[in-house]
Amino acid sequence: MAATAVLVNKRFLTAAEAVFKAAPEGSLTTATYNDHTVEKLADDALQVSASFKNSSAQLGKVDSEYSGSHWKGQWDALHAQYDRLLERVKSMSRAGAQYIDDFNTNVASKFSPEASNIEADKQLLRTWLQNNPDDRGLRVESQEISQGFLSLSDEVTSLRDRFSIFSAQKGAEFQGELADMNRNMQKLQRDIDWERSEAAQAQAALDGVVAGLSMVVGFFEALFTFGQSHKLIDEANERIQKHVRAEMDLRRRKDQVAAQARQVAVDESKLHDVHVAFSILAQDVIDISGRLGRFANMWATAHSNIIELRDFLDGNDDIDSSLVFSLKVKIINSTAAVFASEMKEFADALGGLSNPGRVAYVVSRQYGGSNLNRGELFNDARLGLDVQRSIISMTITSGWVIDGIQVTYRLKNGQTQTVSHGSIRSSGNTLILNANEYISEVYGKSGFADNREPWMGDCVQQLSIVVRNSVTGAQRTYGPFGTARGLAESATTRISWSGRLLAFAGHADNSAGQVGFHGIAFVEALADLGNPARLEYTVSRQFGGSDTTRGSLFNDATLGLDVQRPIVSVAIASGWVIDGIRVTYRLKNGQIQTVSHGSMGSSGNTLTLNDSEYISAVNGKSGVADNREPWMGDCVQQLTLVVRNSVTGAQRTFGTFGTARGLTESATTRISWAGRLLAFAGRADNSAGQVGFRGISFVEALADPGNPTRAEYIVSAQFGGSDVTRGARFNDAGEDLDVQRPIANVTITSGWVIDGIQVTYRLKDGQTHIVSHGSIRSAGNTLTLNDNEYISEVYGKSGFADNREPWMGDCVQQLTLVVRNSVTGAQRTFGPFGTARGLSESATTRISWSGRLFAFAGRADNLAGQVGMRGIAFVQRK
Repeated sequence: MAATAVLVNKRFLTAAEAVFKAAPEGSLTTATYNDHTVEKLADDALQVSASFKNSSAQLGKVDSEYSGSHWKGQWDALHAQYDRLLERVKSMSRAGAQYIDDFNTNVASKFSPEASNIEADKQLLRTWLQNNPDDRGLRVESQEISQGFLSLSDEVTSLRDRFSIFSAQKGAEFQGELADMNRNMQKLQRDIDWERSEAAQAQAALDGVVAGLSMVVGFFEALFTFGQSHKLIDEANERIQKHVRAEMDLRRRKDQVAAQARQVAVDESKLHDVHVAFSILAQDVIDISGRLGRFANMWATAHSNIIELRDFLDGNDDIDSSLVFSLKVKIINSTAAVFASEMKEFADALGGLSNPGRVAYVVSRQYGGSNLNRGELFNDARLGLDVQRSIISMTITSGWVIDGIQVTYRLKNGQTQTVSHGSIRSSGNTLILNANEYISEVYGKSGFADNREPWMGDCVQQLSIVVRNSVTGAQRTYGPFGTARGLAESATTRISWSGRLLAFAGHADNSAGQVGFHGIAFVEALADLGNPARLEYTVSRQFGGSDTTRGSLFNDATLGLDVQRPIVSVAIASGWVIDGIRVTYRLKNGQIQTVSHGSMGSSGNTLTLNDSEYISAVNGKSGVADNREPWMGDCVQQLTLVVRNSVTGAQRTFGTFGTARGLTESATTRISWAGRLLAFAGRADNSAGQVGFRGISFVEALADPGNPTRAEYIVSAQFGGSDVTRGARFNDAGEDLDVQRPIANVTITSGWVIDGIQVTYRLKDGQTHIVSHGSIRSAGNTLTLNDNEYISEVYGKSGFADNREPWMGDCVQQLTLVVRNSVTGAQRTFGPFGTARGLSESATTRISWSGRLFAFAGRADNLAGQVGMRGIAFVQRK
């Protein structure tokens, strides 16, 4: 229906025009969408899709283990439904942007200046609307998409609830800590939904105010009296930003609880792991569905501006309305610039939807960068990275603080890409990662420094990067960078992250001359449903066996092995080359199984592994030998196995087998592998009388990527205690400990250094057990852990101090423990203890560990009157 003609109050219209002229383009708009950039929304949407895919394989394993269940099929149907809706949002975004572009090109850009020829303008608009009726179906499409996401959320919630009942029936019910975390995540999601609703109401209020600026009724005059429009616009924008910031903060808190729940679930069982991840992903689907539905509804708001302009013109044929017309056109132009740009950006960012190689990942909390008005968010994981070896090098520019970082990444397509964040100078320090190396830890400081430069704000003050070799386990440290000048301890936020770094994320201003780097976060790949970089196993490259027409591939890791002690014995038959191998494996069900690959004679040599032993390295040769037997081809010519004792560290060698007769150096491929061998794989012809063994690969189980010594628990590097003649090694980890809450309290005795520690452990049977390491006195300081608390971080110093007491030697000089509440996320610090008297910076080894502490390990002399604590290490369950 046409609008009713009214008289024009030009005094107020002139004031309204002044508001528009003073406002920057895009600021007075009724269709902007704030989800902390549409690119972030698109990326989150794609992450949910990738997580859907990852979960499918794990649910398939649940189906195979529990006869009669069909979770995978139900989940795959919901995944397909989600991806279809996402494709529709992408198509609608492109179509919406094209609609606005067409309107701007064919109508808005051709309107007469200041509506000087309003009759021609009206006809131009009418003609275009007649040629484009019903907004090309976009309004109906946006409504259907929004409803589709609501229905999907309901279906996912229903499936999650049914899976929870199933898990409880199978003994994987959420109890204790996990139950609290699950309730916390659900509450946070409800709070997120409420904040989103409040932001939408604030946006509607802003829409009304802005629309009112171009109306000519009494409501308009009331708004404009004494400049009230300015105040109302400011208030509405402030309300929107308040709720958007709250929504973002709640989402970050939910992600932190989710990360903690993943860690706890790993300690329980595989079904707990799947159950937790299923619950987390269901919350993510609910969240992203609401956000995408709101985004889709942008179209209805944006298009209504054009329709209102048409209705206004239809109702005001007989009045001089050029000024009103001009104001309405300004609203449309302000809206269109933002709307079309965001729709295009969103559609482009969703270009990766059909990419089957997209990797799901988790992003840590951000350190620094709390002022979101400075710079822009970045996430390098969106670049299409090679997950196995993503980072080639990084350069850090620093002074008082971290000014910027520059990272060169390796992409999936084999190319490289260098990106910069913040202020980069030619004098930066560069770290180059060698083969088999990855960034395993980052620590440092962020916060507001009292350095008489308040404009620096909350930024990254100091960084150190720890690099680990995934084969040898060797570590090296890069840094520290940034002096953190003027940063008080009370204003410091400790940066502490560990894992396998895929990429950096954070907040930066690339146009700043200095201190352009404001906040940092760390991205880790999700290799399966719930856990960062968790793999069932990894298979090395194959040595030999390049002729794929001879023999068949095999992989013994598929046998259902006992991961802790899979290999019982290995027999190798050889002559000039390796003819065959026979391996006896220990299975999960307690049985053993022997398999043969290639040609096995009765004269094979047999290696039998003792308790606590595993195969830690394999060396040898493969290739095509010039031995007048060309039919042998490319095969395994020689092998030597290295066996390590996981308790004592002692090694023994089995081999060498195979003489590699006639194999020249130029034709040799060196076999060199190190890790903790789970099983053999490769290529073999079991029907051949000899030389049936064609190629070999090595399979390693990985719970912690890059950690070749997988066990029930992972022991960190030892800090201090390099003199192995002093004291004895200890490791408090054991099967008797209560997995959920192993540590009840810790007492530290210290002076110049750490003299000793005394730990009370909680056992599975409900009892407690006290152990002491080093020199314990009655004056020690005691930390008692409350319910839901665990030790999440330890930092300090070790090394040789120049304190005129050389007998002290390499010992633990200083320790601080950080305790985290697994439900609230609150942290408290215990320490520091030990003054590290006389310890120079050059002689200092920084102790830096983070995770979920299961027990202490290290080296101690319990007979010493003082300084009995020689070295310390930290044990975490896998």
